[in-house]
Amino acid sequence: MTPYSESEQIGKLKRRLKLERAVLGTLVVLLALGYLLPFGEETPPAPKRAPGTPPVRFAILADGKVVAGTGSEKDARAALDEVKAHYASLVKEISEEPRFKQKVEVARRPVPDALFRATPKEVAELLSAPTASGVHVVESGDTAWKIAHKAGVRVEELEAWNPGARLAHLSIGDRIRLSKAEGAGGLTVVTKEVSRDQQRVRPRVERQRSPNMYEGKQMVLSPGASGLREVTQARVYENGLLVKSETESEKQIRAPKIRRVVVGTKPRP
Repeated sequence: MTPYSESEQIGKLKRRLKLERAVLGTLVVLLALGYLLPFGEETPPAPKRAPGTPPVRFAILADGKVVAGTGSEKDARAALDEVKAHYASLVKEISEEPRFKQKVEVARRPVPDALFRATPKEVAELLSAPTASGVHVVESGDTAWKIAHKAGVRVEELEAWNPGARLAHLSIGDRIRLSKAEGAGGLTVVTKEVSRDQQRVRPRVERQRSPNMYEGKQMVLSPGASGLREVTQARVYENGLLVKSETESEKQIRAPKIRRVVVGTKPRP
């Protein structure tokens, strides 16, 4: 191979430097255009807040209505989890994850100072605060009449406000709503409890009439025996208050045995 002469080498070097300068100039132009013409649509500046308008924060909305607000989306969602956990703790045997009755979402919205809280715990307390009328927790000796009389309402009103409660058979710890108002926070948490209980089944009594025994007399031929069944009961609560109770299923464990009795029909002398 014939080596390049000195003049040829210098010419080759000059052409290379010229090409590199052209490439460098093109890069500088592209970078300048990138600063002057940003890619995509330019985000418009946030509109100025009019005097008296609440500041924009991370709001918790129930069916589109602002019910609380805080400083970050993470804190807002943590507060919602705390509200669910609070009402889940009021149910003895929860069977499924608590859910909100309303459509609940987190979005940036104007939030009044009265509904703003700094921490998830404070937001949760605001959303789960009871109404001024409150809720009565059943104690020993309580009856529906006593509760209604103390609250200044009628038993019929208690029945309307607590459709799933068995007011005639109250248990200690039951929560009775004293008005139809909901929680101050505007959220309703629905929880479901499923319990299984074994119940005795009374035997059927079969009576046989006997003309050989005087009226009023009877004789047991077979004492029979009680049966046993397992009953699955579902109870639905809203904000810790029972609103619906129904039997989901019944399973027979032991069938009852018929009790047979002979009853006298002979007239007395």
